[in-house]
Amino acid sequence: MRSSVEEGIFFDNMPKKVIDIFPPQKKRDIGKSAIPEKAELKAASFEEKTNFKPEKQINISHHTENATKKSGGFLSGFKIKKSSSLTSPAPESIKEDKSSFLPSSRKAGLGQRGVRDESKNIHSSSPFATLGQMKKRTQLSSFFLLGFAFLFLTFAASYLTLSAAKIEIWPKGEVVNFDAKLTVDKNKDKADFSAKIIPGQIIEEKKTISDTFFASGKIKKENKAEGIIRVYNANSVSAQVLLANTRFVSASGKLFKTPSRVTIPGAWYDKGKLIPGEVDVKVAADQPGLEYNIEPTTFSIPGFAGTEKYTKFYGKSFQQMSGGFSEEIIQITEADLRKAEDILTKKAKEEAEAALKNDLKKKEGSEGINLESLASGIQTEVGEKFTSGSIGAEMEKFEYKIGVKSSVLVFQKDDLVKFAKEFILSQIAQDKKINEDSLKINFTPDLNNASLSKINLALAISAKIYSDIDILFLKKVLQGKTQSETKAFLENQSGVVKVKVEFWPFWVKRAPEAEQKIKIKLNLD
Repeated sequence: MRSSVEEGIFFDNMPKKVIDIFPPQKKRDIGKSAIPEKAELKAASFEEKTNFKPEKQINISHHTENATKKSGGFLSGFKIKKSSSLTSPAPESIKEDKSSFLPSSRKAGLGQRGVRDESKNIHSSSPFATLGQMKKRTQLSSFFLLGFAFLFLTFAASYLTLSAAKIEIWPKGEVVNFDAKLTVDKNKDKADFSAKIIPGQIIEEKKTISDTFFASGKIKKENKAEGIIRVYNANSVSAQVLLANTRFVSASGKLFKTPSRVTIPGAWYDKGKLIPGEVDVKVAADQPGLEYNIEPTTFSIPGFAGTEKYTKFYGKSFQQMSGGFSEEIIQITEADLRKAEDILTKKAKEEAEAALKNDLKKKEGSEGINLESLASGIQTEVGEKFTSGSIGAEMEKFEYKIGVKSSVLVFQKDDLVKFAKEFILSQIAQDKKINEDSLKINFTPDLNNASLSKINLALAISAKIYSDIDILFLKKVLQGKTQSETKAFLENQSGVVKVKVEFWPFWVKRAPEAEQKIKIKLNLD
């Protein structure tokens, strides 16, 4: 606390803002021009108010110098040195003391301007230094207040906007299994779960393929050589009849026969010379084979051997015998055609069904059609058939082409899933729900009674069910509860196996009042 004596030191050149901090009496004193008068008035005022008698005179220069040193050359205030004298120093003494701590340059001008003016310049820094300190303290206080307010508002905003409760609940569950029957009908437009019928549709895929096959039939094919023999009758002028199959033997020993009865005209005389009668006769080799295709030669009739006619009846050929052969020929058999059809049918069916399955997979992704499980229900029909050779055709290889059409009755996967859910719900208690992720459906088509318009399925349905939990009700009940209260409340609920409760941020002690800030997750695994 500053003493009254310190408060009694004033300067005429104080700014108005500095003067305003003093009481009215001090403001009047500031208006005076001489320092001694101010000192007397202030001293008198001080003695009257406090009844204090200073023992020593105030050594302004000494203490001013000390203050100047302590403040690093900046005059920040005065300390009062007690004096043994009860009287205030004379104005001259004050003038002298004040001039003692002035710089030499300032002392030189002291006589011209007066002590009062110098005192103003000397001590005017002290009030300003005090005001700066006050401003600095005010700024620091404001900074700390603003920082505290910011932290408080941040905390409040975090509590109001970021606070949340995360709750995980593991409900009690059990696995149920059911068997059911379901019919897929092409003629139905929509599902009828009460009648256990869902609509179906037919998907088709056509395929035409061809291939070359080798004939497997082998036969021995042969033929007798044929030709024309001119038969001569040099025996008599009478005609000679030769019966069918009359034999003619070539000069090389190849036997030929006449296929029918032949009459050889008789000879005649021309100018006394006997001219043999003649006739061209068609003959055929006695045996098939290439060796009978002989060159032109002479023939005898072995039936006349031992008689005069043997030399008088003979034959000649003027062209090569032809057409005689004996070889194994490859030809198409009925078994060859049947085998080719079976091979192509199987291949075409496989390709058509593969193309159909590929198409089904595309439709399954884009249209939700379940087709993979009905692959065994695909029906394939043979359409057109073509072959380049018929049965008995003498061909070593032939081409066969066949066309097939594969069809299957399919249904929407969603219809099957919906039926399974409806069926399970009809078999369990009303307070139970289905864990849809655990739903499994296996089915087997009844191919014995299947057609392209209707097929029956045997279903095997499996799913995990659990007790129904009202999430909205829990959110309302848990508002404002502590973490332990929340956990205890949930663990006491029937059908709950395990719970996990977390509040965020860490300083939150109670569940938020806002329902949307309470997150409840059901773990059905």
